[in-house]
Amino acid sequence: MKRQEAVGIVKEIGAACKLLNPKKINLESAVVGHYEIHIESVVDNETWLCLKDIAKKYCLGVKLTDNVLIIYRPENKENTKKNS
Repeated sequence: MKRQEAVGIVKEIGAACKLLNPKKINLESAVVGHYEIHIESVVDNETWLCLKDIAKKYCLGVKLTDNVLIIYRPENKENTKKNS
């Protein structure tokens, strides 16, 4: 996703997922000009569902590895969005 879109999604997450208490939020470069959102936090079930709902709205994927939640645009979803 583009940087501006990622920043907007981070703001939406902050407003919607009230129980999220992140240690750190980063925008990590995935490929040139595209970013993933990395959130370092312990995530409870309610917050996980909130994050998944927001990601789904933007056709994004969500995965959790070592207490880092990653929100990303799956490769095939990027192509679908461009062609819409």
